[in-house]
Amino acid sequence: MNSERQSTLGMNEPLRCARDALSDLIEESPYMAYLKDVQTGKYILSNKRWADLLGLDSTDQLVGLTVSDFVKEGGVWDWDFGAGFESWKNKQPEEIKKLEEQVKISKSPVYYNQHLFTSEGLIFPNKLIKLPIFNHDNKKVIAVVTYDQNLILQYDLPELLKLYQKYYSTEEAIQYLLRYLDIDGYFAQLPDLKEMQLLFAIHRKVDLLDHMNDPQIQNLRNKVAQSCWEEMLTRLHAILENIH
Repeated sequence: MNSERQSTLGMNEPLRCARDALSDLIEESPYMAYLKDVQTGKYILSNKRWADLLGLDSTDQLVGLTVSDFVKEGGVWDWDFGAGFESWKNKQPEEIKKLEEQVKISKSPVYYNQHLFTSEGLIFPNKLIKLPIFNHDNKKVIAVVTYDQNLILQYDLPELLKLYQKYYSTEEAIQYLLRYLDIDGYFAQLPDLKEMQLLFAIHRKVDLLDHMNDPQIQNLRNKVAQSCWEEMLTRLHAILENIH
């Protein structure tokens, strides 16, 4: 345990007794998870899933930070993803503060749907579950545990593209979605919006490939690197099978 974490726990004496149990719950969670001091808003514990999404090498890099520290210049969210991302990140400190204050006052769990950016500019729809941690006599909330459940399995491809368009230009949204699907390397030329919808339709109805002479399908195929069309479709199908 690093010195910053020891200091943070030291300021919250009741947590020291539950430290090991909380650490196990957070580190072994299948979701992104972290523990924060309810008074200061500082991170005390985090699991690697959360650190990885933020592009950090270690969970220790989060200890002692607040969401406001994420937003400031040189902070965790000092990423250049355009105006949509800037607007999103600048709202986060106040939104998170309100949620954790609600947990503190109500002394009960709070659920909240939001979108999260990765350090690579990808976007994931998530459900935050914030749970109160009480002191020894269960009268006062001293910390908040957050579990962050990825909801991307509930989205189909057209919905995901609309989500990306909410924060990026249409061209950027297409680029990032292709990157998320791990098929961006197959395209010698970026498909346009109509061609993306056609790609989604081909994925849903493979029999559309019987109409390969259709000019729209041919135009889309021409944007894929030579001899990689079938490989790209196979890879897209396999990836979607794995995430859905």
